[in-house]
Amino acid sequence: MGSFVYGLASDSKFGSCYTCPINTFGDEESLSGLSCKPCPAGYVSPTGSTSVANCTQCGPGNIIYDGNPYSTSTYLYCIPCDANTYNPDAGVQGAACTACPRGYTSPAGSTNCTLCDAGQYVLDGGNRYVTNYGQCIDCPANTYNPEAGLQAPSCLSCPPGYTSPAGSTNCTLCGAGNIVLSGVSPYTQGYGTCMACPANTYNAQAGLGAPSCLSCPLGHRSPVGSANCTLCEAGKFVLSGGNPYVPGYGTCMACPANTYNAEPGLEGPSCHPCPPGHTSSPGALNCTACGVGRFVRDSGSLADTSNGQCLTCPAGTFAATPGTAGGCTPCPSGTTSREGATSADDCVPCPIGTFHTPFGQSLVSSVPQGSSAGRCTPCPANTYNNLTQQVECAACPVGHTSRAGSTRATACVPCPAGSAVGPTGQCSTCPQGTYSAEPRSTSCTTCPLGSSAPPGSPICSPCGPTEGGVWTVDDAAPPACAACPEPLFAAGALSCPPGQGRLWGCELWQPCGTCPAGSYVTPTADMLWDVCRACPAGAISTAEGSSKCEACPLGSTTASAGQVECSPCRPGTFGEARPVASPGSGFDAAACVPCPPGTYSTDAGEAGAGGPAVAGGRGTQCVDCPAGLTHFVLGRSNASDCTVPYDTSGGKICMQESISWLSVVTSSSSGTVVSVRNHRAVPTRQADVDTAGVATDTGSQAYGEDTQTVTTAGSGVPSTTTTSESLSPPTPVGIVSYRLFKLAPGTLSGPEAGSEIYVVSLAHRSGEIATCRTVRGEPPAPAVQLACDVVLEKKGYGGLDGTAGGSTVTETLTLTSC
Repeated sequence: MGSFVYGLASDSKFGSCYTCPINTFGDEESLSGLSCKPCPAGYVSPTGSTSVANCTQCGPGNIIYDGNPYSTSTYLYCIPCDANTYNPDAGVQGAACTACPRGYTSPAGSTNCTLCDAGQYVLDGGNRYVTNYGQCIDCPANTYNPEAGLQAPSCLSCPPGYTSPAGSTNCTLCGAGNIVLSGVSPYTQGYGTCMACPANTYNAQAGLGAPSCLSCPLGHRSPVGSANCTLCEAGKFVLSGGNPYVPGYGTCMACPANTYNAEPGLEGPSCHPCPPGHTSSPGALNCTACGVGRFVRDSGSLADTSNGQCLTCPAGTFAATPGTAGGCTPCPSGTTSREGATSADDCVPCPIGTFHTPFGQSLVSSVPQGSSAGRCTPCPANTYNNLTQQVECAACPVGHTSRAGSTRATACVPCPAGSAVGPTGQCSTCPQGTYSAEPRSTSCTTCPLGSSAPPGSPICSPCGPTEGGVWTVDDAAPPACAACPEPLFAAGALSCPPGQGRLWGCELWQPCGTCPAGSYVTPTADMLWDVCRACPAGAISTAEGSSKCEACPLGSTTASAGQVECSPCRPGTFGEARPVASPGSGFDAAACVPCPPGTYSTDAGEAGAGGPAVAGGRGTQCVDCPAGLTHFVLGRSNASDCTVPYDTSGGKICMQESISWLSVVTSSSSGTVVSVRNHRAVPTRQADVDTAGVATDTGSQAYGEDTQTVTTAGSGVPSTTTTSESLSPPTPVGIVSYRLFKLAPGTLSGPEAGSEIYVVSLAHRSGEIATCRTVRGEPPAPAVQLACDVVLEKKGYGGLDGTAGGSTVTETLTLTSC
């Protein structure tokens, strides 16, 4: 259905099935004929309709268009009436709807027309072919129409002084504060409209037609749309004078910061500037004095954003009066203050250990970042200050150093031997290959060829038996001690001419060079190469290419290895000949040894063998203290150092003497503590000991057995194991002699005054000394009992993993009266 079978036999389309066209329908399965059935008159249907029910009536406001048969999109379709036309009936067929009468209008699809509204008109007269001819058109601006249905070329013009927007039914009077723009080209934007007077202009007359509003008098202002002007209020000014084309000219502007105006109507380039020391906020009627402890900055720089602001006085200054300008007053020399100080009383003296840096100017407005001006600064390292209110610190003596902020001269300590005071005043360790033999050194000395020194060393030591002194590749680095790295390629001993050694390495291709003064030529102990070895301390060689060194005369020595001249021993020391440890060297060296307790030496290089035998039977050139006086320190240089009186009446005391050695090593890890204790002792012996300080020799004794005790303690029961081992050969004791003194009555005060005081002084092989004292006890306790220790080692450590430990090694002399 919705189609038909073409039935004309003579036509080529005969028998074909075709879709029913618009406004027809086919309601049977097979339809033979020339066309489908037509819809009733005034009805329409889409193509392919199958029933009369598909035909719908073309309603009012529409028309079945039959005008142009070639318009395939509208011909015989039901279409809406055009604007300004109408059709009140349904089912109408024709070329167009009925046109609205004059003065009437309608939208598209209308069934009737209506009169044009008031505020509109129907364009009539003149050329009927112009656009919108006969249509309702809104009245243009500044025209009006109070009645509906007006037919005319235009609406009525507003009277002078009146205006209206487009589509108006009446005109309104252009009120005061506005003008009807006129007197200018009619093509000017806004011509004839009611326009608000711009800011700072006015119009008091309603309905005025003019090209512009009147300008406010100078000193007055107005907002947009004003009927009159008002005086520019206090705190503001009307910009005038100078260039009238600058932005804001003639307008009422707020007074800038740090200016003011107390009266309305001010005209000029700006407001009044604040007096010195005063400030104001923008729009101020008056200025306020900057308070005490503050000042108004006046740098004169436009780029300074703080210029003209009220700022706090910097530290070290004060402002005692309000209205301070330009800067604050510096505190007196040597004093300082907190920020914002309000009087000179706030300035306090710089304390000891500091110094004051004056500003050097009468007014201070700022302190450069990082500057110490005006402040109390800690004394730098290597200086001190023990006075208040100072402008500089006192320098430590040459070779001394101190921490920053030191407050007394005693804070300056000598830089020890093996280090030097650098340019910064800090005491620095001498680097590898350099040394400083004396305390208070200001520089480290490079070790001579054939010697070297570890960091922080007070002396250089000759290279080892299988080492040679070589120049390093870096000329700035000190020479080094080196063993032959490739024995296979070594040149061999005695391959260099006499007096020469290989100064750059052991290989045959390395050239030989003359050994410098201060050294001697020798083959290494492994006979791999000829080397230059520095003379040890206490021996010298004065010529190049020497085959041996000469010991310094007794009473003189050298500060380190590799020297070419000897220096006298200092006061407080004596000369001693010592063998050189290097095998095959064939010469001795002289040493300067500190005078032992109870002696002194005054002259450098003093000769002779005066004085008693001391520890180990060494000869001495030191002088005994005056009879009845002694001291218990090393290296004294004057009889005035002998200040301790002792009993000279003579006599001996029977003593049980014992010497022991003890090493204790403790470690802790994961809650377990292990202690290893090694103990050695010599058999106790009885001796009659002189109480007037006569030396008693102990150096011939030796330890024959070592007993080790290991104790482990943890979460369980502690365990202990003990083993003993014979020492072969026996180990000599370290305490080589001691001296016992009975002090003179009244030597000490306090609780021990009136008691018998005994002092023992020990001498150890290491050169260390130890001094201990005791009070004679009452029977039945031993009358005299002393235990005196020499601490040989004391170390401790702790790890981030929780491990810890330490070790101590001591040797003890015990004396108990018989």
